[in-house]
Amino acid sequence: MAISAYASNELNVPPASEADAARCPYPHLAGQLPELSGAHHPVPGGEAAMDRMRGENEDVFLAATAGDDFVGVQCYSRLRVGPEGMLGPEPGVPVTQMGYEYWPQAVEGTVRRAWEFTGGTPVVVTENGISTTVDTERIAFVTDALAAVRRCLADGIDVRGYFYWSLLDNFEWVLGYRPRFGLVGVDPATFERRPKPSAAWFGSLGRPGGPR
Repeated sequence: MAISAYASNELNVPPASEADAARCPYPHLAGQLPELSGAHHPVPGGEAAMDRMRGENEDVFLAATAGDDFVGVQCYSRLRVGPEGMLGPEPGVPVTQMGYEYWPQAVEGTVRRAWEFTGGTPVVVTENGISTTVDTERIAFVTDALAAVRRCLADGIDVRGYFYWSLLDNFEWVLGYRPRFGLVGVDPATFERRPKPSAAWFGSLGRPGGPR
C-alpha cells in the first residue's frame, strides 16, 4: 500500500506566477492521501494539532498496511503545524515552483514514521522530488534526500527502494506544465524530450564508481 501526499483544497493551489507561489499559504503536496507526518513539523504549541492531523489523515491508512509486503511513502517537503492547524512556509526558507518549502530532509522523518508505526514493514519511497527550472537545485535536493534515506538504512530501517518524481516534465493538474519536476525536459507544444544534466547524474548513481 502506498501512502500518498497530503490532500489539499485545489482552490488554494499556488497561482501561476513564481512570486505568488512563494506567498502561497498552503504548500500542498500534490496527492490524494495524507503526507506521512514524519514530515510534519510542529511549532511550539502545535503538537496537539499535529497529533490530531496524524490521527485523522494518516494513521488509518498506515494501520491498513498490516500484513502488506511493504508500505510506499510519497514526500516532497515538510508541513508546519501550529496550534490552529497547518501553517505556511517558514520565513526565510526557499520555496519551489509548487510553493513547497525546500526541505529535502523531510523524507527521513516520513520513512522513519512509516517504519515505526507499522512495526517494521519494509518501506519504499515511491515519490520524492522537486519542481524547479534550475537543474543544479534538483541534483542538490536529491543528493540531500538520498543522504536522509541512507541515515535510515544505517539505523537498520528496511528501505527497499527510492523513486524520483518524475522522469519527464509532467502536466501537474491545475498548475499545468509550469512546474518542472522532470529529469527529462518536455516541450508541451512539440513534446520534444531533452535529458537534463540531472538525468545523467541520477543514472550514474547506480553505476560502479558513480557518486555516493
